[in-house]
Amino acid sequence: QEHRTALDKRNRQAYYRMVHADRLLPCKLEDANKAIDQFMINKKANMDPATNARWVAKKFNMELIHLPMLAIPLFRIPDTKDASGLPASQQATVGAAILLACSAAGDLQATLQILNAVYYSSNGYNIPLAAKIARYYSPNDINNCKKTLQKLAEGEDGKAGATGDANAMTLHGKFLELEGKTQEARYFYDKAVEKYDLKVHRGYPHPMALPWLTPWMAFVSLERSQPEPSHAKIKQALEFGALKADDPLAYYQLATLQQEKTPTWLAYMNKAAASGHVEAMYTLGKFYISVGEQPSSYLKANFEKAFNFMMYRKDGGPSHLGIEWLRAAGLGGHREALDELA
Repeated sequence: QEHRTALDKRNRQAYYRMVHADRLLPCKLEDANKAIDQFMINKKANMDPATNARWVAKKFNMELIHLPMLAIPLFRIPDTKDASGLPASQQATVGAAILLACSAAGDLQATLQILNAVYYSSNGYNIPLAAKIARYYSPNDINNCKKTLQKLAEGEDGKAGATGDANAMTLHGKFLELEGKTQEARYFYDKAVEKYDLKVHRGYPHPMALPWLTPWMAFVSLERSQPEPSHAKIKQALEFGALKADDPLAYYQLATLQQEKTPTWLAYMNKAAASGHVEAMYTLGKFYISVGEQPSSYLKANFEKAFNFMMYRKDGGPSHLGIEWLRAAGLGGHREALDELA
């Protein structure tokens, strides 16, 4: 066991060194392992989890919000080849304990990391990391995290005011939906859109964290599930997500609401594809190939400005651009794109 502990510590230090190089470590590099070790010492001494999280953060000159940034990378540290014959690595176990303690202390990111893992792994999302994280938590742990989430969503004024964090409101709404409380969920989605922080904060949430659900897409999903969905409300929510929050998924969904193969449709689809939406890449690939085959029909449809730059390219024009988009989609795992390129 001592050999395993030493190996974990060595691997963790090497991994933290890479994280530190990307300026994503919330403390001095030499303090990262010390903070982990101190947390585990306190845990073995049966210190209250929330107290432990606050105490360790303070000791190493961090805020509570920084401690989950040490825990989140632990789930991604690969074991080394010389680990054969040793007990299993404890990296993820340690990370899970730190996240749970931070959630008990009221930290948003830790709570979302745990409950996003629970939500994704139990609702059909193909995110292996979510399943890996979720299995470390008991039903009692999850219930306690949900209580913290509710407090973070409701804020100081309680549900009537819903003055809490927009990201907490969104995930809380998702769990309310699972309980059949769709009206309450809608209320929190509406409030979350109102309070959503459009600023980009470098390193927060941690880039290795599970993706945070967005309130506009949560609202759209709920609205579309209704017997008579409001297309106007769906469009309004998607416009917020796309035009204000620059969300590629919202851009793609908004594009699908436009008349196909029009300049507005193309602008939205381009935004989605450029931000990494694989289906949008595939759609653009097919579109530009069709433009290359029949350019005159598109030039008559108000696409002159959009296509002017490519019609005289020496590399093949629209058709070549279409192939490039198909390749990008294929690299993203899009099966139909790979078939088109075969």
